[in-house]
Amino acid sequence: MRLEKQSGPDGIDSDGIGESTSPFQSNSGLPSPPTCPSAASLPSAQALPSTQALPSPPAGASQLHMLASRLKRMMDADINTLLAKHSTLSLPEWRILAVLRDGTAPMGQKELVARIGFAQGQTSRSVDALRAGGLILTRHCTTDRRSRQYRISPQGLVQFNAFLPYMEERRDALEGVLNPAEIGYFETAAAKLLEALEARQNT
Repeated sequence: MRLEKQSGPDGIDSDGIGESTSPFQSNSGLPSPPTCPSAASLPSAQALPSTQALPSPPAGASQLHMLASRLKRMMDADINTLLAKHSTLSLPEWRILAVLRDGTAPMGQKELVARIGFAQGQTSRSVDALRAGGLILTRHCTTDRRSRQYRISPQGLVQFNAFLPYMEERRDALEGVLNPAEIGYFETAAAKLLEALEARQNT
């Protein structure tokens, strides 16, 4: 198994899992960022260190997509290294524990899928692994006997709390390189892109 960070979700979050039914907040749920700086005040691509600069995208490719893909690869590698070093949990397992820890009531698998940001199949496998390890407890739903609901076990809480300081340290180290305004710009831009992508999927 393995884990991730949070201030107490999910939602989840120090790792970034959401408090909403989606791993990302809608644009309307984000704080209004300060006025964006003018283009002239922003560093040009040539001014960025070579380790940060990206090559020109191939014809027809999105520079934003390439940057997001690179960022995801590096973020995943970073957190997986941390998990392997200090925990036996996987990232989806960690997020499940984070969500259940802060939940006020047992949750079904459908809600877990929405909260942790992983696909149904991966969430199901992670739930099975956590159950087998005694880290979560299960019961049949009172309104639908075909469905199950889950809550964190005492043993799961021990594992979660043992790894949480590492996740909080990671979150602070990563987010500390940005000031509050930059974080606001990033969140707003990401929300706009997510909204546009969701609209494309629905057309």
